[in-house]
Amino acid sequence: MKKKGSMIIKNLRYFCLVGVVALGLMTIVGTGGSGGDSGGVSDTTITTLSNSDFSVNSGLTDGGVARTGTQTMTGTIPNPTGSTTSYEGKAYLVLNGDKIPISVTSSRSRSSKTTYKEGKEYYLDDADAINFSVLSKDGARNDDDTWVFEVTFSINAGPNTIRIEVYDLNDTIFARTDQWDIVGTIEPTSLVITLWWDTNLTDIDLHVSSDDGVTHCYYANMTTGDMVLDYDDVNGYGPEHVTVNEVTGTKTYKIKVYYYYDHHKDLDPEDPNYTAETTATTANITAAVNSETKLSASHLMTVESTSSSWGTGSHIWDVGELEVSGADVYSVTLSDPDLTAFPTVQLTVEVADSDSNPVEGLASANFYVVNAGTAMSPVTVTEGSPSSYTLTYTDITSGVRDLYVYVYVPAEGDTPVKGGLSNTKTYGTNYALLVGLNEYPAATAPIDSWFDEGAPPAPRIRVTITKTPDGAGDFTATFTDAEGGTGRDPVSVVASAMTAEGGGTYKLSFAAPANYLDYDGVSLKYKKQSWLSWCMADIIDVETALKAKGTLMDNSAWVDANIHTLTNSGATKTAIFNKITEIANGMEKYDLFLFHFSGHGSGMPADGDTSQYLCAYEDDAWISVSAFSTKLGEIPNPGSNITNAFVMMDACHSGNFIGKDMNFIKKGIDGTDLNAIPRYRPFIPQRESETPDFAGLAFSRDLRDLTGTNLFVMSAVTGSKSAWDVGALENGVFTYYLVEGINTTGKYLSAASANANNDIWVTGEEAFSYLEPKAKKYVEDNILPTNPGASQDAQYWPDLTTKSRLIYNW
Repeated sequence: MKKKGSMIIKNLRYFCLVGVVALGLMTIVGTGGSGGDSGGVSDTTITTLSNSDFSVNSGLTDGGVARTGTQTMTGTIPNPTGSTTSYEGKAYLVLNGDKIPISVTSSRSRSSKTTYKEGKEYYLDDADAINFSVLSKDGARNDDDTWVFEVTFSINAGPNTIRIEVYDLNDTIFARTDQWDIVGTIEPTSLVITLWWDTNLTDIDLHVSSDDGVTHCYYANMTTGDMVLDYDDVNGYGPEHVTVNEVTGTKTYKIKVYYYYDHHKDLDPEDPNYTAETTATTANITAAVNSETKLSASHLMTVESTSSSWGTGSHIWDVGELEVSGADVYSVTLSDPDLTAFPTVQLTVEVADSDSNPVEGLASANFYVVNAGTAMSPVTVTEGSPSSYTLTYTDITSGVRDLYVYVYVPAEGDTPVKGGLSNTKTYGTNYALLVGLNEYPAATAPIDSWFDEGAPPAPRIRVTITKTPDGAGDFTATFTDAEGGTGRDPVSVVASAMTAEGGGTYKLSFAAPANYLDYDGVSLKYKKQSWLSWCMADIIDVETALKAKGTLMDNSAWVDANIHTLTNSGATKTAIFNKITEIANGMEKYDLFLFHFSGHGSGMPADGDTSQYLCAYEDDAWISVSAFSTKLGEIPNPGSNITNAFVMMDACHSGNFIGKDMNFIKKGIDGTDLNAIPRYRPFIPQRESETPDFAGLAFSRDLRDLTGTNLFVMSAVTGSKSAWDVGALENGVFTYYLVEGINTTGKYLSAASANANNDIWVTGEEAFSYLEPKAKKYVEDNILPTNPGASQDAQYWPDLTTKSRLIYNW
C-alpha cells in the first residue's frame, strides 16, 4: 500500500538560544532587535501565518511542554514578492526575543559539494545557495514554488516564547506567526553558550576554555573536560553552541569567536555571490548560567584566518569570561497517582534541594503537572509535611499515558533559577478489537440435474443460481451416501470447469473419484453474492499503524497483548460480543477501547428487526444497531467528556449505526469495475424475495443512546450508501485513508498526515477530517465513472470539536 512520506529538507541547523534579559558581565550591544518590533508597520498589514504550518518534531505547539531542550522546527513560509523562482526576503526564528536568521530553500533538493577544514570533510551548498542579505537562488530553477526551512534550537528551563517572522529586502515585516508560549520542563543547565552570525557561505567558529586554552573546546576538539560543542557549521548562520551540563564547584570559562574562512571567494568570479574581499559578518553570542541569561553581545568581524590555536588576532573576537557555579537542581519524587476518583487525579510529590533539604513554601505557580504531554490546569496544591505536596487536577484523556511533575522557581534578584524534574509514572491501557471478514458461510445451491458425460472428470451438475459466479472456484461439492448405498464416507470435491448456459444456468464439472456413481447424492454450495477481497488487509494495516513507533517515539501506546483480532469464521457475533465483554471486564474507566470492523453491512432487516446490521459470520446472527449499542455499554465510562471508546466501521450502510441518513434507497450496482468490488450487492440471495420496501425505515435506537460523551464513531458511509473495497488500494477506501492519516512509520508523530496542528496527538477528529475528503474524491474519480450513483461520504459522531486522543507520542 502506498504511503505518503515526510518531507526531507537539507541543511539542518543546530543552535541553542537562552534568555531574554541582558544581565551582562560586560558591555552589551544589540543583537538584531526585538522579535515584537513590527518596524512601524500596522498589524493589520502584516500577514498572519498559521501556526499549523510549522511543525516541531517533538510535537511542541503553542501552550505545550517539552522534556527535551533541543527542538527542530520545519515550516513553509511566504515569499514577500510572490516569486516562484527566487526567494526575496529574510526569515527569522524569534526565540525569547532574539531574532535568529534562518536559511530558506526551495522544497526541492539542492546539490552540494565537499570542502575540507584541517583534514575534516564537510558539505557546503553550491553557488546558488541562499545568501542572507539577498535570499535568492538561481532563477533557472523555475519549477520551485514552495519555500521551506528547517532549524534546530534549544529552549530554556521554564517559560519560553517562539514565533516566525518574515521581512522583505527593505527590512519591513511582511508576515509572522502568533507567538507560541511554551514551557521547557528541563532541569537548569550550568552553562550554555550560543553563537550565530548573519552571512551564508562563511565559517565562524566558537571557542571556549576553562583554563586559558590548556583545555580548549572547538571544532577539532568538540568534547573536552566538561565542555561539549554540538556542531561545526562551515556554511553560514550557525548556530553553534557549547554546553556544560553540571559544573563542579565554581569555574571561570573564557569565550572567543574566530572568523575562520569566507567561501565566497571560492565561487566562480561570474557568480553573483563571488567576492574577492572578506565578507563582513556580524557574530552574535548569548550565554546562560543555570538557565539565566548572563551575556548577550554582537561584534562585526571583517578579517579571516585559518589559524585555530587559542590566542589573539584580528580575526578573533575576545568575547570575555563567565563565572559559573553548579545549578541548584531539585530532587522531585512522584508517588503512584491516586485514580480512585478518576477523572479527578491526586498526586503526592516530595521536593528537596541539592543538599537534600526539604523545599517549603511552593505554590501552584511552581508546579507543572504534565499528563500525556499536556500541562494540566488548574492544579490545586496543598502543602503537607515539610517537602511534601498534594496536587489535584482533572484528567483530560483515557488510555496509556505518562505523567510527571516539573518544579520551576524563577530567578529573583541574586537568587538563581531553581527547578527539577520528577520521575515518570505510566498508567492506563489501550485495548483494540479488530474484526475483518473477507469470507462468509457458503449458500446451498439446488441441483437441476446430474448426468454422466464419459470418463473422469465425468460428473457434471447443472444448477440455476441467482448470482453470476466468478468461476468454478466459487463452488464446492460433497458426494454423499445417505440412503442405502455402499456405506462410503462423504467425499468433498471442487469444480474443475464451469460453462454458462444462459438464464442463470451453469454446467459444472468435478474431478470426482472413479466410483462416484456409487454415491447416491451430492450437496453443492457456492460463495455468496459478494465475498470481499481486502478486509483482512484492512485490519492488518490498522494494527500495524497502531503499533508503529515513529521517529523519537520510545513506545507505542498499542501493544500486541491488548490488540485482539477476529477474522472470517472466527468473527461470529458470539465471538465478537464475548471479546468485548472480556475486554470491558478488564478495563478501568481511564482505559481506552477501539473497535474496527471491515466487512459487509446489510441494509436488509431480517426477522422483523428494524435495526440494521454489521454482518458477522453466520447468516442468522448478525450484529444489529441496538445489540451493538447495548454491548458497548459495558465499556466503563470515565465521564467528564473523555472519549474512551472509538468505533470505526468500514462497511456498507454503517452510517445507520450513528443515525446518519437512515432512509435506505435500494440501488443496483453492477460492479463492472474490475479494480473495485462494491461492499454491498444483494448479499444474501435467498432473502431477496423477502425484501420489503425500505423507504422511511425507522429505528428504535442507535449508538447515540449509548453512554454519552465517552464515544466517538466513524462510519465509511451514510445509512443509504455502499462502501468500497478496492484492488488498486488493497484496502477498503475508508480504511486506506484512515491508516494513511494516522500512520507514523518513518516520521515524527507531529508530521503524521492527519495531524493538522502538528502536536503530540492524532485525534479521532483529525483522522476523520483527513480521510473523509480523500475517500470521497477517490470514489468519485475512480469508481463513479463505471458505477453510476457510486459515492462514499464518511460520517462521524458526536462532532469535530470534541478532542479525542487516538495516537499519542510517548
